[in-house]
Amino acid sequence: MPYGGPSHIQGRRRAALITTRPPAARRPAGLVVALALIPEAISFSIIAGVDPSVGLSGGH
Repeated sequence: MPYGGPSHIQGRRRAALITTRPPAARRPAGLVVALALIPEAISFSIIAGVDPSVGLSGGH
């Protein structure tokens, strides 16, 4: 197989998941994702017919 077969592909995926950025540089991305999930959790809990606080507490 060219490029060493499936193990080569797995190595490339693993390398893509490893980041060299320090944790402080990743914090803004985590904050954006957390803020984006708040309205989603509230809206899904309303659709499901439960209290929005249940949707927020169930999101973690």
